[in-house]
Amino acid sequence: MPIVLYAMNLIIIAYLFSAFACFESALTVYRLNRPARLNRLYAALAASFSIYSIIMIQLFLSSGESASWLWYRVIAIMACLLSMLGVRFVLELTGIKALTNNKVFLAALYLLPAAIALPAVTFSPVISGFVMMPWGRDMVMKISGWAVWFHSYLMVNNFACIVLALRWRCTAATVREKKQAGILIFTLSIWGVGLVHLLFPPVYPDAMKQALAHLFNVFCFAVFMAWIRYAILKYKLMTISPVHPASELFNGMSEALFVTNTGGDIIFMNENAGALAWRSGKAADAGTIFALFPSAELLKKEIEDMIFGRQTRQPVITMAGGKAAGTTFEISILGIKNETGTLIGLMVIVRAAGGARELQEMYRLSVREMEVFILLSSGLSAPEIAQECDIALLTAKTHIHNIYQKTGLRNRVELSNLLNRYL
Repeated sequence: MPIVLYAMNLIIIAYLFSAFACFESALTVYRLNRPARLNRLYAALAASFSIYSIIMIQLFLSSGESASWLWYRVIAIMACLLSMLGVRFVLELTGIKALTNNKVFLAALYLLPAAIALPAVTFSPVISGFVMMPWGRDMVMKISGWAVWFHSYLMVNNFACIVLALRWRCTAATVREKKQAGILIFTLSIWGVGLVHLLFPPVYPDAMKQALAHLFNVFCFAVFMAWIRYAILKYKLMTISPVHPASELFNGMSEALFVTNTGGDIIFMNENAGALAWRSGKAADAGTIFALFPSAELLKKEIEDMIFGRQTRQPVITMAGGKAAGTTFEISILGIKNETGTLIGLMVIVRAAGGARELQEMYRLSVREMEVFILLSSGLSAPEIAQECDIALLTAKTHIHNIYQKTGLRNRVELSNLLNRYL
């Protein structure tokens, strides 16, 4: 009898721990950066883990057959929901814009769990019934075509997440992102191992095997949450920054404000900066300040000059891409130093240069010509402009010729003076 009570307490306590830990993780990550879609998706995923754990406890403690079947149906629906949320979270994290911005794909992703779960909770359940275990009523898995299909759906989703994480690691631009991807691959692989046993259910339920399966289930939840938390603290996963009075102050600024390290990795951004990242189409890739603007080399040179104490050309004038294409911005970079005078970070302030639009309209410059105009006035040569804009050298020279013709100016100094008059 003591062993029976011990087993019952162990399984239920494990699921209670899982419920509280997952709920705490959901709440913490959501509060870190409420407006971020990635944080909201993670919060929904973690909260679903918590609900799943509570429902499992309800199944164990159910009083009769009808109540057990009710909780089984909820569990089947939650399993499909968890799988779908996992895929959606990894898609958002890895920045596959072709899929995350595709409404048809997202509709299919959201509807597929319902199509998979509906037969499993009605005419073709994936269990044959229930059996009394030391911790209460538990499910007896069934070997059938639909059961294999149901469990295969969960495993395919997990495998897809691993593939997306591997792709993210291979294409990551920074060491930090590679570390984040490595942690995600590790946690998803453990989860995949936990799903394999579903394809080989025991014909005769064994208390020890069932107990180990439940404990491994909880272990997977715990590992996933713990390693995601480690990635947040160690590698700034999801570019999360705590909400505190200073962030409230920065959010009150009319300009977009980014705080970065000396390598340009974004540590903090206020609400206007987040909106700018979204409009530029780089919200998911905004790990560095250079990803947000086409003129990355100009920004890198400014930061390099600041680090080595050389004279800088401020502000930097550049144009954005994505939904903000054609908008000219004025970027000011301020150094953040420690008590020894060493540069340890940067405060990057971005404001719209409204006069540039007036200049563009007056001289009837195209968006590309305006971009070349800004780079030309910043001192870049034709080959450098071609590389910066990712265009052919001949195309760059044609744009430069058109700019001189339309403005009636003769050299870069005159172009720079004209730009400064409008900004």
